[in-house]
Amino acid sequence: MKKLFLLIPFLLTTLALLSQGINFFHGSFIEAIEKAKSENKLVFIDCYTSWCGPCKMLQNNIFPLERVGAFYNANFICFKADCEKEAGPDICMRYNVIAYPTMHFIDPSTGKSVYKTMGYQDGDALIEQGKKGWKQQSAA
Repeated sequence: MKKLFLLIPFLLTTLALLSQGINFFHGSFIEAIEKAKSENKLVFIDCYTSWCGPCKMLQNNIFPLERVGAFYNANFICFKADCEKEAGPDICMRYNVIAYPTMHFIDPSTGKSVYKTMGYQDGDALIEQGKKGWKQQSAA
C-alpha cells in the first residue's frame, strides 16, 4: 500500500510534464541555432520584455497550451529573448524588433529570419503562424 501512495505522485508528475506547452531552450542563442541545425528545425524566438502585457498573456495563457507545445516542440527549437537583459538586446537589434511581442522564425543555416509575427495571438493563430514560418523557409 505504501508503494501505491508513492507511485501516484510520481505518475501525476510524469503526466504533468508530458502535457506541457512549449519547451523553451535553456542555453545561449548560438547553442539554440546549433541544436536547430542538428535537428533540421527552425528556431522560434519569442522577443519580449518583462513589462509587456501581451507578452505576459502569451507566456501565461498560450505557450502552456498542450496543442501549442505539441506543434512547436515538434517543429522548432524554441528560444526566449528578453529584449532588455543579457543577450536579448543584441538579438532584438539583429532582428529589428520594434514592438513586443515579436516572434521570429530563424533559418539556422543562414541565421536569417524567414518569417515574423507580432502581437498577442490565441493558440490556433500561433500554430498557423508557425506553419507560415515553415512555408517561408521551404520557399527560400
